[in-house]
Amino acid sequence: CGGNVEYNSLMKWKIDDRLLTQTTLHAILYCISENNIEKIVGETAFKVGELYIFQPLTTWLNIRDDNDICSWSGEVLISLCYHPTSSRLTCTLVQARNLIFQKKKLISGIMLYQHCYATISLIRRNEIVKKTKTCYYRSVDSNPLFNETSTFMVTGKELFETFIRIVLFEITTQNSKVYEIGHTILGSHGKNAYK
Repeated sequence: CGGNVEYNSLMKWKIDDRLLTQTTLHAILYCISENNIEKIVGETAFKVGELYIFQPLTTWLNIRDDNDICSWSGEVLISLCYHPTSSRLTCTLVQARNLIFQKKKLISGIMLYQHCYATISLIRRNEIVKKTKTCYYRSVDSNPLFNETSTFMVTGKELFETFIRIVLFEITTQNSKVYEIGHTILGSHGKNAYK
C-alpha cells in the first residue's frame, strides 16, 4: 500500500435530525496483500453532532492503529441482538479468521498446534459486570469456528453506558502457556473507557 491514495468515493445515509448528536461516523482503512488477505491499516471516527454538517464539509481525519500500536491480529465475526422487552442482550461469536498466532512455529519439523478460546465481557462504568468464556478449539488453521452465544441482562437505560469486550487467547501444546492474540471492543464508549 502506498502512502497517498485518492478515492473520490461518495456514500450517503439517511439520518433523523434528532439522532445527529448520537451519531458517529467510523471509517476503517484496509490494505490487500499479495496473497489477497485484507489487513487493517488504521481507523478513524468523529461524532457527527459535533460538526456543522448542514453545508458540505471537507476535512482531514487522523488515522490511528487500534490501541495506537501496529497490532492487527485477525478478525472476528459476531452477531448482536437486543430484546428490549426482556432487557436481554445476546452476543454470538461466530468465527475468527486470519488469526495471527504469536507462538506458532516449527520446531524440528513438528508443528506446535494451538488451542484457542475467547472471553466475552460486559463492561459498565469501567467494571466487568459479567464475563463468559468459550470452549477450547484446536486451531489447525487461522479460522476457528466458535458459534457460541453469551447472554447479558441490560436495561434500555444501561445500554448506552455498556459495551462488550471480546478477547481471543491461544495456548501452545508445548508449555500450555496462555497468550493474548488480540481483542476488540463493541460500544460507543468502549474505545476510551476500557482497554
